[in-house]
Amino acid sequence: MRSTLEVIQNHGKAFRKGLDAVVEDYAEDAVLISPSGVHKGHEQIRRFFEQEILNFPEGFWKALETERFEVEGEYGYFLWKALPWYSLGCDSFHVRDGKIRFQTSTI
Repeated sequence: MRSTLEVIQNHGKAFRKGLDAVVEDYAEDAVLISPSGVHKGHEQIRRFFEQEILNFPEGFWKALETERFEVEGEYGYFLWKALPWYSLGCDSFHVRDGKIRFQTSTI
């Protein structure tokens, strides 16, 4: 079974592979909370990322820089920036049984 670190690292790489790869990292009943609301389950999480990926400015991935990345047991914390668009962003994760169960996101 994948560790918390492996799941979160895979999740970061999945964005370059497409939405199916992104959603695959989540448990069926996962919850993602963002400024746009609460997104429950694969279908809602997929819609959230469809909107977010479409709205990323050109050059976002090249500008993305990790400020801090921590994993403690089932929990992960990712602090990042993508200048000039995002001066600071943060995602937190709860991973269990090789899947993301809960996430918060600032975007």
